[in-house]
Amino acid sequence: MITALVNKLTNSKSIAFGIGLLFCLLFIQDSFAQSPDSLVYATSDNKVFKKFRQFFYRYQIFKDKDTLICKVYNNREVLVPYDLKWKLDKRKKPAEEAEYTPIYQIALSVSEGSFLRQQSLVRYDYINRGIRSLDSEQTGVIEIGKRVVLNPPRQSFFKILEFSPSPQVGDSLKVGFEWNDRQVLTEDAKMPSLAEWTGELTKDLSYKITRSEYIHTNIGTVFCYIIAGTCISSLGETKLIAHYNEDFGFIKMDFFNVDGSRILFEINNVKQK
Repeated sequence: MITALVNKLTNSKSIAFGIGLLFCLLFIQDSFAQSPDSLVYATSDNKVFKKFRQFFYRYQIFKDKDTLICKVYNNREVLVPYDLKWKLDKRKKPAEEAEYTPIYQIALSVSEGSFLRQQSLVRYDYINRGIRSLDSEQTGVIEIGKRVVLNPPRQSFFKILEFSPSPQVGDSLKVGFEWNDRQVLTEDAKMPSLAEWTGELTKDLSYKITRSEYIHTNIGTVFCYIIAGTCISSLGETKLIAHYNEDFGFIKMDFFNVDGSRILFEINNVKQK
């Protein structure tokens, strides 16, 4: 089509106009030839959530005065209902069960590609003591400049985090800086007997950097900004206290949830593949 147009225009008196039109057609053709990934949010300029970087977190679940750990059904030859695949047990001395394996860490890995064509793709792996993944899920993270919005783990018992403030960083890391956000959930996010509603659930989120400090962690002593988050919805009020470092991201995430539980994540290791 373009070759024929060139021949026709070369024989006309409107060569200048034709050349201009030709360049426009070439530009349009090149735009439509781009791969979908080139048109979506990319991870190439991320400073924290770089492609193929891994963040390993230890976690604790506090509920009804107990400190708990998750277990996953490990017999892959037998299909079990999803509500029986996961269970909770006391963290200090989990019962010995041949078909259930404790989850000791959660690994956040930044993958290649995008999530919903709008976010960097991340994968959560729920891993045992031998660093083997027992279950996993995919979700997204947004990192634009200083601004960060991370979707927390939401598999099984961690789905309760859907109704707490998502870990976020605003446009500034100055102590005292505040910002607001709003998220809307559909009925697909319901949790029977724990979080139920009709139509849409609106989460009004507010955040403030309350202070900064050095804290001791398994990856060394790091400088952190402490971010206090609040979520208000028809389900009630929930809170988050996050420790954020500009190089390693969220060092600690302490969620106070709508069911009265508390889930604490603490960084254990960071790797770059």
